[in-house]
Amino acid sequence: MPSLKSSDEALFDRRLRNGKPVAKPRSIKRFAKTKIGKGDGADLPTVDMRSMLGRRFREVAIALIGDAGGLDRISAAKLSLIRRFAGATALAEQIEARAVEGQQVDITEYSLLTSSLVRIARIIGTSRIPREIVPSLDQYLAAIKSQEQEQAENAEVVEIEQNAVEASE
Repeated sequence: MPSLKSSDEALFDRRLRNGKPVAKPRSIKRFAKTKIGKGDGADLPTVDMRSMLGRRFREVAIALIGDAGGLDRISAAKLSLIRRFAGATALAEQIEARAVEGQQVDITEYSLLTSSLVRIARIIGTSRIPREIVPSLDQYLAAIKSQEQEQAENAEVVEIEQNAVEASE
């Protein structure tokens, strides 16, 4: 009958190669994320997001992420396109503001930016994707249990009322 070994011994036995122990494998670390990979997807690490352009970028990015169903429901590629769209939108609005103020603007740059926005919008989509609000299994079971308790309490109240009516007759 095989002897039971501790988990450490069992792991050591699996690390034998040609009857000789091999070096203990290094622990696998999660790759560190860059500042851009953390958070809500609407921040740029090297930009002061308090500036007008930074705030507008953030507003557009958050709105588009919401329209796409939320950060947890979009792919990294779509998030990247949303960021490009938000940046291009902020730049286009900046060019439009200069034009309205009477400053000279490069119409070629504005046209290219606008047509890029149209292409990106076609890829990321322009319709809103509603989030499914489905209760978790625990919430569903708790709701069923509470309904059953309410029904049992209501049945007790009805029974008490019936007994009171019968007693008064």
